[in-house]
Amino acid sequence: MSVLVRFMLLLTIIIVCGFEGTTNKGEITYRMEQINEVTNDFEIHVDYPIFEKMTNRTLEKESNYKIKDYIDGKVNKVEKLASETMGFPIFYYGETEVVKDIDFYSVLLTSNISWENHYQSQVKSFNFFNKPEATIATLEELTNFEKLTEEVKRELAKDPEVYNVKDFKTLREDTAYYLKDGDIVLVFNKYEIAPGVYGNPEITIPYSRVKAKMPKVQENEGPLFN
Repeated sequence: MSVLVRFMLLLTIIIVCGFEGTTNKGEITYRMEQINEVTNDFEIHVDYPIFEKMTNRTLEKESNYKIKDYIDGKVNKVEKLASETMGFPIFYYGETEVVKDIDFYSVLLTSNISWENHYQSQVKSFNFFNKPEATIATLEELTNFEKLTEEVKRELAKDPEVYNVKDFKTLREDTAYYLKDGDIVLVFNKYEIAPGVYGNPEITIPYSRVKAKMPKVQENEGPLFN
């Protein structure tokens, strides 16, 4: 075997081992799927994740199904709306962000739908722990919901020129959220708590302040969906 061949073989082994070393055991992976449809009546451009290698494969199937079902529902809504608003094309642009906080994953799906002089921007989150045991819960079950609402009101009151303080009464149970560095971050729909110029506002609250004393979903037990 020549020196050159030996060198190339050694280099290949080093590269392969290096790549294997960068993969963490139990790490979730996902691929992005796209929907691109353009007709005279509507235009749709959206992407969404398909998860793989979850610790709990039942949860993997369930989460992928829920995400796809949500996207399909939006697509069907746009197609139906397009058939009812003759002469006014409908535009649906979807944005996706996956946020990881240790073993807690959040999928944020933002749907921007517009036609004529109408515009909607809604955010939906799917949240889960990558743990062996699978259970499902809501934001209301994960937190002290009343206390969380009060904390949000306090944050809004700090800037009444921006937020619609008087109009805000309580959180929706399906308010989008994610966890990050010890905080729970709530993501609101456009126009929900502030003028449209502020897009989808985010309110950050220390999670320790609003965590349920006896949560129905333990953080070391399994997934939750919002």
